Amino acid sequence: MRGFATIVCPADTLSTMRRYVTTFAGVRRIGEWLLRTRRIWKTALACALAWECAQWTGTHRPYFAPLAAILSLQVTVEESLWRGLQRVVGIVFGIVLADVVARFAGVRAWSIGLMVLVGTALASWMKLGQQAIPQVGISAIMVLTLGTHQPGYAWDRVVETVIGVAVAVVLNMLVLPPDYTVPAQTSLRASAGLLAGRFAAISAWLNEGADPAAGRRLQEETRAYLEQLHAAAAKLDQAVHALRYSPLVQHRRQRLERLQREAVHLRQGYQHATGMMRTLLEWQDAGGLQGDRASAWAGRFAAAAALIERWADDAFGTPHGDKPGPSRTMAAEAARVAFAWPPEWKSNLFEFALLNDGRQLLDDFAAPSPGAAGGMVRGGTPERGDRMDGS
Repeated sequence: MRGFATIVCPADTLSTMRRYVTTFAGVRRIGEWLLRTRRIWKTALACALAWECAQWTGTHRPYFAPLAAILSLQVTVEESLWRGLQRVVGIVFGIVLADVVARFAGVRAWSIGLMVLVGTALASWMKLGQQAIPQVGISAIMVLTLGTHQPGYAWDRVVETVIGVAVAVVLNMLVLPPDYTVPAQTSLRASAGLLAGRFAAISAWLNEGADPAAGRRLQEETRAYLEQLHAAAAKLDQAVHALRYSPLVQHRRQRLERLQREAVHLRQGYQHATGMMRTLLEWQDAGGLQGDRASAWAGRFAAAAALIERWADDAFGTPHGDKPGPSRTMAAEAARVAFAWPPEWKSNLFEFALLNDGRQLLDDFAAPSPGAAGGMVRGGTPERGDRMDGS
C-alpha cells in the first residue's frame, strides 16, 4: 500500500499536501483565536488609531481620545454608539458647569465638591445615562483644575472625545463586527431539547405509577428550566441588537427574525408543560389517574416529546453528532392521532382539560414554519375553533 501511494503520489507531492494541511490548520487556529480575543486587540487598535487621529488636530497629548475609545468599545455596535454619545454629552455638560464655577467661585475644596454634587445630580435628573453621569464630574474637575489657565483646553477635550468615540464605533462596525447568531441558536436548541425531555419525563412518570411527590418535583424542574429559556431569549436579544448599525452582518437579520418567532412557540411550550402537569397532579389527587388511563396519557406525552424534538431539529438544527430522527410530518401525524378526541370526552373533565391543552400544544409546534431548516409540515394543523364544543 505504501509503495502504491508512492507511485500514485510522489513523495514531494505528499510532503507538499501535508504542509498545506498543516498551514491551513494553523491559519484556522489563528482565526479562531482572533475571534475569541477580538474585543481585546480591537480595544488596543482603537486606542492607537484614536491617538494618531487626534494628533492631526494639533494636540500633542490627546489622552482623552484613547480613553474615550476604551470606554466606548462595547460588545455591540449599538452599545458602543450609545455609550459614546453619553460620554460626549457628559463632557460638554461638565465643561459648561466648570466654566460657571470658575467664574463665580474659583478653585476651592468646597466649590469642587459642590460642582460635582450639582453636576451629577442634574445629570441623573435629566437621565443623561450611566456613562454621562460620572463623566460630568470627571470632565468638570479636570477643566476646573487644569484648564483654567490654558485657552481652548476644554473644547480640545471635547474634540478628542468625539474622535475616540468615532474610532471605536467605526472599528467595531467594520472589523470583525460582533455576531451572536450562532450562540443564540445553540442556546435555543438546548432549551428545546430540555422541553422535549420534560414531556418525555412526564411520560415516564405516568408509566411508573404517577407518584404525586415525584410529579411535583417534575413541575418545579419544568419551571426552573423556564429560567434557562429566559437566558436563551436574552442571548437572542443580544444577537438582534448586535445587528443594528452593523452593515457587514445584515444578512443574519432574516435568520434572527425566524428564531424570534420560534422562541415564542418555545415559551408557549413550557407554559403548556407546566399547565398540563398541574392538571395531571390534580387528577391524581382526585384518584382518577390510574391504570389504562395513565398508560394512555404516557403514550400521548411521548408523542408530544417526539414532535417537539423534530420541531427543534427543523427550527434550530440537529445537535452536532446526532442523526436526524423521523420527519416532523410523521411526528406531527402521530401526535394528532395520540391526542384525538375520544367518544366519551363529555364525561371526563380532567381528560378534556388535558386534550384541550394538547391541542393548543399542536397549534404551537405542528404549524408550518416557512423558512425553517427542515422545511414545512404538511397536512395542516388542528383548527383553532376545534375546542370545547368539538366543532
